[in-house]
Amino acid sequence: MDKREAERMLHEERVKTEKRHHGMLPPEEATEARQRPLNELLETFLGQLRASGRAEMTVKKYRTLGVLFARCGWRQLEHVTEKSFRHWREHSDLSAKSKNDCLKNTSNFFHWMRRVRMVTENPLQFIEPVKVTATEFRRALTTEQAQRLCRVAPPQRAAVYLTAMRTGLRRKELQGLTVGDFTFAAPDPFVLVPASITKNRQEAKLFLPDEVALVIRSILPDNPMPFEKVFAGMVPRLPRFKKDLELAGIPFQDEQGRRLDLHALRLTFCMDAGDACGGDLRLLQAVMRHSDIRTTMRHYKDSSRLPTASVIAKLPSLTAVSGTQHGTQGGTQTGVAAGLGESQAVAGGLK
Repeated sequence: MDKREAERMLHEERVKTEKRHHGMLPPEEATEARQRPLNELLETFLGQLRASGRAEMTVKKYRTLGVLFARCGWRQLEHVTEKSFRHWREHSDLSAKSKNDCLKNTSNFFHWMRRVRMVTENPLQFIEPVKVTATEFRRALTTEQAQRLCRVAPPQRAAVYLTAMRTGLRRKELQGLTVGDFTFAAPDPFVLVPASITKNRQEAKLFLPDEVALVIRSILPDNPMPFEKVFAGMVPRLPRFKKDLELAGIPFQDEQGRRLDLHALRLTFCMDAGDACGGDLRLLQAVMRHSDIRTTMRHYKDSSRLPTASVIAKLPSLTAVSGTQHGTQGGTQTGVAAGLGESQAVAGGLK
């Protein structure tokens, strides 16, 4: 290489450096990142999360971005567009909250890539979250529906459904429980949910109805090791859960647009536990393991299962005449008739 060629290359490099300094060219890290598979960049991100001490559940949450990448058709950075994300979101049957979670997690991934200079901007930064209305979007199973679901599902999934509907355990909690977490020999069987898998990071002791303890023991292998996951591979995703609902003759979505997913089993537990608590909201809050009772009241209700008719039937009559039957239709009619007669007499006197 002669001197003139070397000077030309040096000049070009200086120009590139100057342009990068003034933002006219992307950083070298960004140029390299565009050549790498997007899933490879995701693995780098997950490694950084682990290195920074983030909980494994957080790492697993971001690992699911790989599924989103596949469904949006994103193989490399050049494939990530607003249009493809909006198209996926429009046709996805996930709840509004889940769609917003996907957007948030993806944006956090790109925020990290900006910090390490792999991208110059978040390609999804102008996408607005889906509006989550205050109306109920999830409903609880009736007792008869819950019984049908447990009856038609295969034994292992039936055990998952029964446990969720009688303990209120969440998906990740079910997936993380080991044989050693259960105590079946006590007078009142229970499961000790480790703080590492609970949502509020607090250990929880949950008592088990006899039917739940019996079913869980029936699905355990002979002489299981304490570290073995009880429900490994048994907790279904939404498509599989939908098929079990269909087999049980239970519609996934009702006429009000309210749907059933696995978390609806926790709502079912809340409604049944609310009846068992006899209106004691503090007790229901403790059973649901909520730090704020407003969470229990705001998110865990199914108005269609509230005994509103029985409450109305118990209201005292405001029209029954003293000495007649109170709260009955006959007494009400007598009271109204008498009241109308008195009103007419008064009106006649005024004339």
